[in-house]
Parts: sequence; structure tokens; C-alpha cells
Amino acid sequence: MSLPKVLIVEDESIIALDIEDILSSLGYCVIGTVESGTEAIAQVEATRPDLILMDINLKGSIDGIEAAKEIQSRFQIPIVYLTAFGDDATLRRTASTEPYGYILKPIKANDINATIKMALARHHAEKRIMDGALQQQAQGLLDLHTLYTGTVAHELRAQLATVQLSSDILKFHYQQISEARRSKCFLRIQAAIQNMTILLDELIVLSQNNYSHIQCQPEPLNIISFCEELIEEVKLISPKHTSLVLESHLTTPSATFDPKLLRHIVINLLSNAVKYSPQGGVIRLTLDRNQEQLSLQVEDPGIGIPPEYLSEMFQMFQRAANVGDIKGTGIGLVIVKQFVDAHGGQIEVESVVGQGTKFTVNLPIL
Repeated sequence: MSLPKVLIVEDESIIALDIEDILSSLGYCVIGTVESGTEAIAQVEATRPDLILMDINLKGSIDGIEAAKEIQSRFQIPIVYLTAFGDDATLRRTASTEPYGYILKPIKANDINATIKMALARHHAEKRIMDGALQQQAQGLLDLHTLYTGTVAHELRAQLATVQLSSDILKFHYQQISEARRSKCFLRIQAAIQNMTILLDELIVLSQNNYSHIQCQPEPLNIISFCEELIEEVKLISPKHTSLVLESHLTTPSATFDPKLLRHIVINLLSNAVKYSPQGGVIRLTLDRNQEQLSLQVEDPGIGIPPEYLSEMFQMFQRAANVGDIKGTGIGLVIVKQFVDAHGGQIEVESVVGQGTKFTVNLPIL
């Protein structure tokens, strides 16, 4: 079995040499060390490494994140970032490149070995899943469940990388960092756990493959406080700088709903609104009473949904053609619809391409 080939992208020569020595002692094949993003892209094209160790802050016209985007789009090679103390803005940028992990500087042999092994194992597993799906597609037997599983694997990988980086910072630098910095690390971990919980909820529903088992277990709620808490939760897990505004026209906040089902409905609709809206966009969650129903509206200024896709939004694995490279599973709205149905309610969608989308949920007040 050939040794895994690793490319080092690091503009500090002493650090690069240390990494090369560590990798060689661990049995990896270092196929090159380059100092810039441009050199990294050229080297990848020429040598096709199995994994890339990429410093985030590189000299030159493009940094490590921009280089990683180009490499991922063309070659699908796993990338592990080398970093010291990445700030929130930097981590948001790295998230878009779907990193396979982070290694904190100063580099330690045990950390680098464990991270590389985990990254390669994940990459091989994902490749097997996607290769199987592509083979089925070529035979006209495309298994959408398999494609969905591959998508979830990518999403979970990104969340696990966030947990790994934040926990490593706390583990190795707890005394050196400020209380505010510690708090941010804990919040990142909490946000990643929330994201993974949503993904696992979707997997559970998909694996059961029917929704007759869904039971509505209502209990009294202060619906305004409930939604305020959910908005704060979405702000926590959102990678974008958007404004989430709650507008309530309710004369009384008390109502009876299933908190678990309602939480998933609101979180999913708000998360989608953030995902498909521009930076700085204002997303509104409006609460009102329509006779004996709670009216809950989520309105965003996002990309909108083409008219021909509106009727398909609540079907399994359906996504509009204009989503581009925005990640998604194509199952979230299906679950929302089932949870609304479990309450005996209705959900509607209105949208204009380039202007935004409004989801309206009407739930009987029990």
C-alpha cells in the first residue's frame, strides 16, 4: 500500500520544515512544500496529493482559503487548515470550503497524525458513497437516499471540524486566551452541536421512511418567548451577518403546541431564510392570530424560488435550480410540512425570484 501523499502549503519556512520532518517521521510522503496559494494550485494540478495541509494566512494575491476554494472546485482533495487563533470571520470563510479539519500551531506530532488519519478516512468513506451513487445514476437507478447521505456526510464533517478546532483551542490555550475568546469557542461548539442535531433529526425521519408515527404532544407555551429563544439560537448557528426580527401582533402570548415539532418548524424556516439571503439582509418572523389559528410567517429578502419549483418545495430531495453552490439536503421542508400536518395545520409559500420568499404556517390553537 502506497504512503499517503501530502502537500504542505506554508509560507514560514521554519514551520514548513518542522511539519515536513514530523510527517516523514510518521510515515507520510511529502510531495512538496510551497509558499503561496498560486503555487499550491499549480502543484496540486501536477502531483494530485492525497491531502493538503493549508496555512490560512499566505502571502501573495490569494490566501489559503481562496486557494482551497479553487482546489476543491477542481480536484476534490481533502484540505486541513493550519491556524493559530482564527477569528470568527476567518472561520466563516473556511467553512465554505468544507475543511476536513484544523491543526493548531505550534504543530504537535500527535495532533497532526490524528487529524490527517481522520481526514483521509472521512474522504475515503465519502468517496465510496458518491462513487456508488454515480454508478447507480449511470445505470438509471439513482438512489436519492444515497445522495442525501453523502450530503449529510459533508455537512457533518464541517460541523465536526468546528468542534475539533474550538475544543483544541480550549484544551491547549485555555490560560492564554481571554474570557471572551473562551466564550466564543464554547458558543461555536454549541452551534455545531445544534446543526448536527438538526441533520440527525432529518436522518432519523428519512430512515423511517414514513410519517404516520409522528405524534403531536401539545403543551402550554409562551409563544413569544419561545420564538425569541429560537431566533437567538439561529443567530448562534448562522454563519452570516443577517438581522432576525420578531414582530408579534398577538394580544396574548399563551398557546398550546408541541414544542419539539414547533421548534423544528421555526428553526428550519429561519435557517433557510438566512441561508438564501444576502449579507445584511433582514429576516422577519411575524406572529399573528387568525381566528382560532396561530399565523406564523417567515419572510426573507433572498434569492427567491422560480415559479415552476413552488409546487415541489415540500417533496423529498427537491431543490430549486437557482440555489447554485448553496449547500442543502432537500429534505428540511419535507419534515416541516409533516410537522405542520401533525398539528392539523397548513403551510404555504410565496416567492419572487430576486426579491425573496415568504412561508406562512397556520396552526390550530389547541
